[in-house]
Amino acid sequence: SLNHPTIGVAKLWPPGCRDTPATLLKKRGNKTALLHETSGDKVGYQVYTQDNMSPIYVSPGNCVSVEEAANLVLRCTPNYLFPEPIRIATELA
Repeated sequence: SLNHPTIGVAKLWPPGCRDTPATLLKKRGNKTALLHETSGDKVGYQVYTQDNMSPIYVSPGNCVSVEEAANLVLRCTPNYLFPEPIRIATELA
């Protein structure tokens, strides 16, 4: 078994999460918690990685907290919507 950190990143609202009442400006770094629809637990973040763009949805995978996942994604998105490793892999595919 590999014990490496993993993070989930998606374009679409994750199923099983309820909408949060916060309305954010489309400004890089703004984020809103994604809450599990029945338990209310924080399971990820809606994150704006670029100004005036759609948000992406970030969740922790293995060996990463919810906060660490969102912060790492922000560090990996200096110029584009998606993190550099995902963007490069998509271009190569």
